[in-house]
Amino acid sequence: MTTTNVKPDISKISDETLADMALAGSQAAYTAIVQRHERMLRAVVTRYLKEEEEIQEALQDTFVRMYQALPGFRWECKLSSWLCRIAISVAINRYKSTKKRRGDMGIDAIPEAYHLVGIPEALERIGRKEISLWLEKALSLLSGQDASVLTAYYLQELSVDEICQATGLTESNVKTRLLRARRRLKKVVEQNFQQQLMN
Repeated sequence: MTTTNVKPDISKISDETLADMALAGSQAAYTAIVQRHERMLRAVVTRYLKEEEEIQEALQDTFVRMYQALPGFRWECKLSSWLCRIAISVAINRYKSTKKRRGDMGIDAIPEAYHLVGIPEALERIGRKEISLWLEKALSLLSGQDASVLTAYYLQELSVDEICQATGLTESNVKTRLLRARRRLKKVVEQNFQQQLMN
């Protein structure tokens, strides 16, 4: 009687098993993880990056970071959620770097900021580029936590769910921080810039 070695169907293997196999040195398992999650992560990354080269580099960086951190992953959430968190972090860093090189920030999202700072009549009289500079100055006067959540939600257009995945916070915590940060930003603008904006 002869036996044949039948390779398992990798598509039916769980992420956890694939991760164990990848850590044991299986290139096929690592490739399977990449192929299984690449489409989802591409959708995440393309919310912040538009150039195909940047998107590809962000995806590659995401999977490299995954492999480096995999030994310490405790499976307290799904692998897909963890990968999404890594991808968002990578994309945000690249987005910030790109904007810094270009000397601007997400001014396409600035109309949303009219409501954000609570003085739309004043802001509508200012050019879009100048609006972005005022907003950037105001955000710099907030705590890092407040500025971060406002930037993620309004300028980088992350959903509440994506912010949760990126930060590990609960949905209610993110919503509470957004509410408080909006109030603080309005106060900062009124205290520091309103007179100049009204001129």
